[in-house]
Amino acid sequence: MAVQTALEYAGRPIRDILPEAVLREGRLVPLRPPPGLPALEDARAALLGAAGRSDTPDRMPSLEEILKRHYRGGTVSVIVDDHTRTNHHTRLLLPPLVDHLLAGGVRRENLRFVIATGTHRAPLDKEYPGILGSLWPAWKDRVVVHSDKKDLAKVGTLEDGATVEVNATVYGSEIVIPLNDLEFHYFAGVAGGPKQICPGVSSAQIIRREHLKMFGELGFAPNVESGTYDGNPVFEYKQKIVGKFLEEMRRKGSWVYAITAVMDPAPRLVSIAGGDLLETHRRAIERLCSVYVATVPKPADIVIISARQTGINLYQSGKAYNAAKKAVQKGGWILLLSECKDGFGNDEFKNLMKVSAPIFRELDGRLASARPPERARLIDEHTDRAMRETQRIVVADFKIGKQKPVDLLDVLKHVGYGHLCIIQDGLGEDEMASVPLTYVGRKGDPPEARLRAWIAEREREGKPTYVLMDDPNYLVKIG
Repeated sequence: MAVQTALEYAGRPIRDILPEAVLREGRLVPLRPPPGLPALEDARAALLGAAGRSDTPDRMPSLEEILKRHYRGGTVSVIVDDHTRTNHHTRLLLPPLVDHLLAGGVRRENLRFVIATGTHRAPLDKEYPGILGSLWPAWKDRVVVHSDKKDLAKVGTLEDGATVEVNATVYGSEIVIPLNDLEFHYFAGVAGGPKQICPGVSSAQIIRREHLKMFGELGFAPNVESGTYDGNPVFEYKQKIVGKFLEEMRRKGSWVYAITAVMDPAPRLVSIAGGDLLETHRRAIERLCSVYVATVPKPADIVIISARQTGINLYQSGKAYNAAKKAVQKGGWILLLSECKDGFGNDEFKNLMKVSAPIFRELDGRLASARPPERARLIDEHTDRAMRETQRIVVADFKIGKQKPVDLLDVLKHVGYGHLCIIQDGLGEDEMASVPLTYVGRKGDPPEARLRAWIAEREREGKPTYVLMDDPNYLVKIG
């Protein structure tokens, strides 16, 4: 008999999810985890290796060589992720990197830690230990928090006339070290690497221009999806922006040396490389696939997925819906386990969902009296109308967070109205009414009871197949 996967909800596991009949009849579709990579147990040695040996020697000497032969005593900026990322790699690798820089002749007063906030708010004091780890608060005076609206430097102009502006501290540095790790991203394809420049330390104007590349005529443009980078208009435009930055830094005699890491779900360091920012990123993608690409032999009728660490709010939980979409057949069901203790988590997302709410209320009214042959047409018409109205507002005045409603509606269109479900306890009644989700059970009831009752209802309707997903960071492929 197949072994079921335990799914996390609010920090604790839910076990024995499926009825025995599902297992006995072979209706649990196996989610095959990625093969994995051996851990690099000595993080300091791994970091020193990446600093002492460039993985792209034809394009970039090692950091050690740059310090010995080329460094003139100017500012050295290490770009690190902000509070919205886990920063496991930052806390692990930044202390030995700082030691290496100091030993290599960089003076403390010339070091800067630039927080790559993009368009996010600045970190709170309580969030800095999660970014800088043991270096906080001793190095507090060396921290520069990026702003997308001020203290910017003009880098150059792209072929389409767009002006590239980046953080003035970064641009004015003699050496820039993007300390980054990779993860799959639902519209940029693969995050990390060039993402630390754009959106990480870029202006609001160029970030907006880059992000708008995600939209097609209705919904996301072709190839705008997790794991796709070649042909992805967002990723390709990002490379043009970052390429212009790298070109200008080289022209004025500055160095950009990337330290690019891959962490597995444990999280353990499994890969690290140093060298050219764009090239180390591309080479590391294969390593990322080894630890985060899972496979299923076929799409299932139902995917039940745990949001796990992204379940803090509905905004972050969108990542889990996006991951589940790749494992479920069109017209199937997705059930998300996400506590959403912080509610929506993003005001732009919350406010924009109100645009589609009356359209779906109208749909509910029409479905109540519709004959079965009319239902599919009504659902398609109203879902498309909701996407079109939402996207029109997004494109006209784009802000970070506004892409999430389009993404959610795209997943809804794939499974169908009423088939995008959630077990949660953090959304208020008004918030629940603004999102076209199916809310399973009553808030406050045991999640196990709500989950099993929902499954029992699906079992009464037929004999569906299931996939259980315990990690929203997986990129699922069929095969």
